[in-house]
Amino acid sequence: MTDKAIVRLPRPPGAFGLEEAAPGVAGLEVQHDTPAGSIVRGDRAALDALAATGTRVKLLPDTNLIRIYDHVIDVEAGDVLDEVPTRARVPRAGRADWPHFLVQLDGPPIPEWIDAIEACAAIDFSDQVASAVVIASSASLRGWA
Repeated sequence: MTDKAIVRLPRPPGAFGLEEAAPGVAGLEVQHDTPAGSIVRGDRAALDALAATGTRVKLLPDTNLIRIYDHVIDVEAGDVLDEVPTRARVPRAGRADWPHFLVQLDGPPIPEWIDAIEACAAIDFSDQVASAVVIASSASLRGWA
C-alpha cells in the first residue's frame, strides 16, 4: 500500500516541485496542488526521505478507507460492495431512485474540487463523513450507481 501526504517547502504554499525539494528522492508522485500544499503519493520510506530534506510532510493516513461507524470500506479492494454488510446496503429495488452517494477524494476536500464536482453533475455536498469522504446528493445520478 502506498501512503499519501500533504507536503510543502518551509515557505508560503504554492506549486510543489519534487526536483526542487529533494532531487535524490525517488518514488513519489505529485497528485494535486492545493492551498495547503501538494498531495504527494509514495511509499513511507520516500516520504520519510522527503521530510529529512526539511520539507513539511503531513501524512494522510488510510486515504483508501471509508470509516462510517463500525463499517470500514477499502476503496482499493477488488469488489468494494463485498466490504459493505448486507444490512447497510441500499435494497436492490431502491437503487435506481437512491439519491445519496459517498464520494472518496484524493485528500481533504478543497473548495475548488467541490465546486468542480457540483458543476459537472448537479450534485449537492451535504456532509463530510471522513477526512477525504463526503456525502453527495443528486437526482441526476439516480440509476447511475
